[in-house]
Amino acid sequence: MLVGIKLGFPRFFVYRKRVPCYDRADIPGVRDMLKKLLGFIPLLFFACGFILMALDLPLRWLIDRLRGATPEDRRRTEMDWQFSWSRFHAWYLFKWMGIRMPIHVEEQFQLGQPCIIIANHRTVLDPLIMAQVIGMLRLRSVLWGIKREMGDALVIGGSFIRSGYALLSRENREDDRNRLLEMSQLAKKMRASVALFAEGTRFNGIEQEGAKYRHLREPKRGGLQVLMNAHPGYPIIFVCIDWRGLRGGKTIYDGAGLLGIRGQVTIWQHQSTMGEDAQSVLNAGWARMEELISSPLREN
Repeated sequence: MLVGIKLGFPRFFVYRKRVPCYDRADIPGVRDMLKKLLGFIPLLFFACGFILMALDLPLRWLIDRLRGATPEDRRRTEMDWQFSWSRFHAWYLFKWMGIRMPIHVEEQFQLGQPCIIIANHRTVLDPLIMAQVIGMLRLRSVLWGIKREMGDALVIGGSFIRSGYALLSRENREDDRNRLLEMSQLAKKMRASVALFAEGTRFNGIEQEGAKYRHLREPKRGGLQVLMNAHPGYPIIFVCIDWRGLRGGKTIYDGAGLLGIRGQVTIWQHQSTMGEDAQSVLNAGWARMEELISSPLREN
């Protein structure tokens, strides 16, 4: 059922779709039971990794205090902690679960340049992928607009607040715009990038009758418009996260649906034109995402 690998992930195991004892599980319900069991095991890994992650943060605070770090430096420390640990979680979780999500950059653009990042949202693992994307773009400081409930999350919620993230409702209210504007002002001061999951909440994978997009939730323009107004010189980077073959609103808490998934992540820079607004930018970006998700996967 479990197959060990020698390189890159010593003494651990990874999920494989074709495993003899798994394939021979012909008793009704046994195959599904085995898959659900394998899907829960990543939670144990993540729990151990989360404990190490939580212990690391006070050490970073102490180092900042000893070196007399500025408020901007302390915010960068929080973001370094978030992104580096997210990349580590992605490494071992994706290895165990047999997930293949190669990242493709469609065109060359200046790395390390502050920008506006817009992505679609499908699973709870998307932030781990975005941490990898941020690393590839060589960005250290990225301020996110995130749902308000994340501010209450154990350990990481406080880090999001200290970083200066905008905690948003899903109702596109005036105070959401004010929070994004406040975050944008901080980003200018830090020369940081800004980022959003423009759909506001995860797409559940179920096509809705009359929906504009088959594989995506329709994006909300309000947040991007605030960011575009606040950062007129920032390039806009789209990130399409394509969990190919995933059905339903699967998360790590129902990890069986994610086992063995093979998809792809595509990054490109939007070609801006004079006078365009957030809606036209999102229309172009989401049309490209729909095309990518509907096309065959690239050969890796």
